[in-house]
Amino acid sequence: MRVLLSGTSNAIIARGVNYPLARDPRITSFANHSYGASGTVALGDHLRDIDFSQYDFCVLDYCVNEEVFISINESTTDMAMNNLLAAVDAASLAGCQPLIVILPTSTRINYPRPFENAIMDELAARCVPVFNFYAFANDFAAQTGISFDQQFLDPMHIHREIGAAIGTALIDYMAERIETAPTLTPLARTYDPVDFVPYTAFQVKGDAQEVTRESSLMSRDCLEILPGAEITITGPCAGSVTGISFDASRSVGTISSDQSDRACLSLKPASAFFRTTRSLTQMTIPIPAPVALDGDHKATLRYTFEGALSDIHPPATMTLSGVSLRCTGCARPVHVLCRDEIPCSLADWLPRDRWDALAIQLQDHIK
Repeated sequence: MRVLLSGTSNAIIARGVNYPLARDPRITSFANHSYGASGTVALGDHLRDIDFSQYDFCVLDYCVNEEVFISINESTTDMAMNNLLAAVDAASLAGCQPLIVILPTSTRINYPRPFENAIMDELAARCVPVFNFYAFANDFAAQTGISFDQQFLDPMHIHREIGAAIGTALIDYMAERIETAPTLTPLARTYDPVDFVPYTAFQVKGDAQEVTRESSLMSRDCLEILPGAEITITGPCAGSVTGISFDASRSVGTISSDQSDRACLSLKPASAFFRTTRSLTQMTIPIPAPVALDGDHKATLRYTFEGALSDIHPPATMTLSGVSLRCTGCARPVHVLCRDEIPCSLADWLPRDRWDALAIQLQDHIK
């Protein structure tokens, strides 16, 4: 089996969901297109580097941060679903079956989760397999006595052992279904295409230089700009700028547009990411008020920084890799590739006879 994983920090954390996917002998080819602290707007960046025809299945994990962005009005359910449907459609048309993983935050169990609801209503109900951790966690707690809160490594990440168990459950499902011929079905739903404009296509007035930033997981070429710079973006289509991709370890200050009083991106020196000691910390953050491209498909952004920095901070810069776009006027129908004839809960592939053993693994973490 050939498997692609695309998501955020739970998809790259050591010995988590990705661990069995990268090591199980049933998987002959595995690729991980993920980075942390981002939402579905990062799919504009990820999709440009993915050839779904090279994979049988793709696992999409974008709920953790997206529900938070929606709750603080920095994203919307419509925007999140549009981005996710763009990935589902691209994968399905290429013959790659999408699987959705809904992973939680420890704070949202008693609050609305509109993105989860939309996924369940629009995709799970149409036989796209979904692992819904919120539903699983309640049953797991009832059987093992390990409460919902105790299932977390920190507020945004489940314990690695649970993540690895989920990864194995996904593999078991895929191994069972791989011999079943998939069916491609169009939905009565459209989405606007998403795109990405890399920094190499920016026009910059002001001081800027290309830099290469690296971490243990990835390397990225970026554009490091200094305060006072003005960036002109030219898109390939009509639409709006919906997100900014940047290195949070070398970015501070504000990116703004004349179109709105709300900053496109505002990063304060107090951020735990902005430190001289940190390596590349790649993120893509949604723009609370998307910036519309003009009649020439252009938009202008400005970078400013005011204040003082301490010795623990790098110099004031904004280190960008590109921006995400939502194209308009060319809506496309959504297609889904499925191997199930009825809705399929992927939590069923983490059977109850494994739960007690998993609970024992977790005991050392929750004493």
